[in-house]
Amino acid sequence: SAAAADGVDPLDQHANDSTTVNIPLAATARLEVATTGAFTGLTVVGAEVGWTFTVTNTGAVTATDVTLANTLGGLSALTFTWPSGGTAGVLAPGQSATATATSALTSEQIAALAVGNTVTAHGQTAQGAPIVSDPATAAIDLERAEGISLSVTSNLTGADTAPVQS
Repeated sequence: SAAAADGVDPLDQHANDSTTVNIPLAATARLEVATTGAFTGLTVVGAEVGWTFTVTNTGAVTATDVTLANTLGGLSALTFTWPSGGTAGVLAPGQSATATATSALTSEQIAALAVGNTVTAHGQTAQGAPIVSDPATAAIDLERAEGISLSVTSNLTGADTAPVQS
């Protein structure tokens, strides 16, 4: 920011001055997260659902201690792929990491014909200020598994068809 002043004093003499002040802007810290789910197979209790999560540092400062929090119970441990040559849990501005996990279908999810997961990314700045992403949600619509039917037909030939008496 710059300011300048120009004027005349009571003795009719001109005076002027200017100054420039630099005010540093705070660098922003921001994480964004996306999630997808994939399911193929029979809609039965215990069937595996695959989940993929991508967290990106869209801020202007490095994020450390980057983790993901999920709302889906029974999710397996997350397997992360961090940027090549980087440190686990650390994302420089513009970098992304991917994580995968699985879950097993429950009877409640099958009854609802849907399974969903909401994830939030967490981290902190070098100064320890928390960084929390907006939540991202993925939902999978399930199809009801076809039932099993059994039909038994009997065809007796050459047998005595007289009723049995007891």
